[in-house]
Amino acid sequence: MENTGKEKKQIPASQKLVRECLLTSLLLLMQKKDFEDISITVLTEKAGVSRMSFYRNYQSKEEILTDACQNLMNELIEEMNKTSFDIREFFVKLFTLFRDNQLLFASVQKAGLGEAFQNHFLKNAQNLLEQLLGKPINTPLSYYSFSYRMGGLFQTLRTWIQGGFRESPEKMADILCQLFGTLEDAAATVGLVAGFNCSPGGNRSGHTGTPGR
Repeated sequence: MENTGKEKKQIPASQKLVRECLLTSLLLLMQKKDFEDISITVLTEKAGVSRMSFYRNYQSKEEILTDACQNLMNELIEEMNKTSFDIREFFVKLFTLFRDNQLLFASVQKAGLGEAFQNHFLKNAQNLLEQLLGKPINTPLSYYSFSYRMGGLFQTLRTWIQGGFRESPEKMADILCQLFGTLEDAAATVGLVAGFNCSPGGNRSGHTGTPGR
């Protein structure tokens, strides 16, 4: 899961189909077996692909899950970069992403990859914020403040998932906006400056990607 949204590799259609078959088969098998009990042979037979095809695409079973998660995060970042940034919209899309792919993210946890995914989640969030603000998060204050807030966001996602998705993504977005205050407040906390308003139901201004002054 090395790609963090900065580069997007074009994958041939045939290779993409193999990856989709492997992912679908792994998720189905994990509903009946423990992750460590699923062999590459069983997985490839279930997917209808050869072991050679497997190793052309992945080095391990774990990589199937982390690659799928990274692709989803890349799509979210790409979508958010198309328009002026709205933090409430970002929260809605993020929680919708987790809800719509709950089997995948549950499987990541079941496979013991939760901590690894959290680290990549934080890296993706950092890349997105740096792109929006046009400056790096590279001072001790900005880095640890960012980790504090994004760690809280990730734990909120986990709590929401464990609770069975009781609240809608829109409701969770409103809650997060109340917790974060305005993004200007959040940016000030990490030693940055931004002009976003996160007030639920209020006016929310976009950002051009140029650091505020």
